[in-house]
Amino acid sequence: MLSLCCFGVYAKEGKSMADSLYSEGQYDAAAKIYQKLLEVNGPEAILYYNLGNCYYKLNDVPKSLLNFERAALLNPADEDIQNNLELARAKTTDKIIPESEMFFIGWWRNLTRLFSPQIWKTIGIVSFIILLASLLVYMFSAKIMNQKAGLYVSIIALIITVLANMSLYTQRHSRSDHRFAIIFAPSVSVKSSPSSSSTELFIIHEGTKIEILDPGIRKWVEVKLQDGKQGWIPEDSYEII
Repeated sequence: MLSLCCFGVYAKEGKSMADSLYSEGQYDAAAKIYQKLLEVNGPEAILYYNLGNCYYKLNDVPKSLLNFERAALLNPADEDIQNNLELARAKTTDKIIPESEMFFIGWWRNLTRLFSPQIWKTIGIVSFIILLASLLVYMFSAKIMNQKAGLYVSIIALIITVLANMSLYTQRHSRSDHRFAIIFAPSVSVKSSPSSSSTELFIIHEGTKIEILDPGIRKWVEVKLQDGKQGWIPEDSYEII
């Protein structure tokens, strides 16, 4: 196997080796290479996706979900990532129905996921150039029709520029937001307060996605489930996405 120092130079060869091992059914060996590639070269959606596939094949639900979630943060528009994420979620014990949300919030989330951050960046740059060009036409054209066209195009370009930049900001903020995690312990008793002797509210199992509300009190953290339930769990029972 390639050494760690070689991975930085031979990233493509390392990925090809891992891909070959995966196709041969050697999922554990492939996972180790994908993990080293991530450690050396930094986060990449395709590597997290492939690593998630390895763990899915190994029936390691928490690790497959963790890596699919990380891949989705980097490339939320990728349908393969979203589909495999749903497949992995279907294997979890806890079938949690998310809280209903305002229409606008769901609409905005779906809009920002239409494209990857790089595409949103490109759309923002192109629309801004069109905005400047149309403003020049509006200000300096001698013909009324050209002025009207320049005005209308500039308004549309301004709206697209703002939406693209807001979508890009939203995606980048999500990537740096470490409030969400995946439960790794086989089962966790959710308590009413940060103490093992406090009242048990309910039990959650490995693979469940949680939101961290309180960073921790005496090795306990306050969490929230997607259905709105809240409580305290030990801080060693999850892995941050």
